[in-house]
Amino acid sequence: MLDWYEKDHLNAKEGPVDAERQRYAIAPLKLHYRDKTINQVDIETSRAYRAARTRGLIGERGRKVKDSTVRRELGVLMAAANHALDWKRIKHDDMPKVELPTEEGAEDKKPWLTKAAIRFIFENADEDLRDFAKMAYYWGSRRNAVEGLRASQVNLQHGTVDLHPPGSRRTKKRKPIVPIYPQIRSVVERRMIAAEAVAGGWLFPARSHHADRPYAEFYTAFKTFCDDNDIVAVDGQPGDTPWPHLLRHSRATHMLMDGESIYKVAKLLGDTTATVEKVYGHHSVEFLATQSTVEVA
Repeated sequence: MLDWYEKDHLNAKEGPVDAERQRYAIAPLKLHYRDKTINQVDIETSRAYRAARTRGLIGERGRKVKDSTVRRELGVLMAAANHALDWKRIKHDDMPKVELPTEEGAEDKKPWLTKAAIRFIFENADEDLRDFAKMAYYWGSRRNAVEGLRASQVNLQHGTVDLHPPGSRRTKKRKPIVPIYPQIRSVVERRMIAAEAVAGGWLFPARSHHADRPYAEFYTAFKTFCDDNDIVAVDGQPGDTPWPHLLRHSRATHMLMDGESIYKVAKLLGDTTATVEKVYGHHSVEFLATQSTVEVA
């Protein structure tokens, strides 16, 4: 599997900029996992690999490495597995279960929802909440940017959406221009048609009268749906019900877990790479650049 990844991805004409670094990571992985199949890689073997590398038992001249190096190397293993899965060389049941060591000093973990929970929301929420959740998730957006979205911010021809409302004050919480992903193209198009009949062109017009807010609010609806369906967050506090901002955390987490570039995640979120590394770094294999976006539905 590692050979496939090196041949198809690292040696490709438009391969990643850090191909040499990834090739260096493959060598100790082969030494440690040489007698195992990919579906035998699990949390226990991940911990054994970490112990061997940090003690200098494998690799060049017994050199001891830090946890950050182990994270990068296990990240290459996951990237290779994702590559093999994309090319149908392995099945979902064969995917490894890798534990990445947390670097010392990492910030407390942010709560996030599993892909299964995200899929459940997409498949079972009512139309308005489902459409809101899909946009907020795929754009990694803050709640108010999607709730207050207007038709004038959407460019269907170019396939982009400017999440920053025209004329509004810019703050530290940047709202970037995001792509209309294929997974939500039909949702955006349907919402644009509906917006034509609404004063102000809101994609999510208020369902009840609000004196100071002509667009919908999904905070309560999202929490109620999660509470009614026993949806809980990973790394959340006991008893906490998920809230809409976790869609943003989940998107970033899923992208980094699947080997997306940390720069790509930062650009989508409108954050700096330093912020993304600080908040989500315990999930990150940021030095990798994969070829496809994360699939949920």
